[in-house]
Amino acid sequence: MTRPCHAADGANGHPGDMPGRSGPGSRSRGRNRTVVTVLLADDEIVVRRAIEELLGTDSRFRIVASVASGDDATDAAHIHQPDLAVVDVRMPGGGEPAIAGIHACSPDTVVLVCSSHDDRHTRQAMQDAGAAAYVVKGSDDLLDV
Repeated sequence: MTRPCHAADGANGHPGDMPGRSGPGSRSRGRNRTVVTVLLADDEIVVRRAIEELLGTDSRFRIVASVASGDDATDAAHIHQPDLAVVDVRMPGGGEPAIAGIHACSPDTVVLVCSSHDDRHTRQAMQDAGAAAYVVKGSDDLLDV
């Protein structure tokens, strides 16, 4: 079971008050550019490295954490307050509890599920848990998100 978020609010009771946040929201602005902060949560290091490599070539994204479990995803969401979390369905701690933990610690984080499981039940469970989108690993859908 994924750990619940403790003390997710900053000193004034707002997630935006967390250390490291730059004003309302965590998006860094400069020269009319928005940088989307990203949390990666997948137990397969090869998958995390591939996404890191893909996003690392795009200046619109900054990976703030790369973790292998739902518990670590919750902790990273608490610390970094990412704009986007890319979460695997089946990893230690589970995808559904990870989504719940991320949303508890960082309510404004958008969760994208990236999984090798392509069945209606799993998609619905992730949507019910709060995922904004669901893409299947290896599909062209990932390029369109």
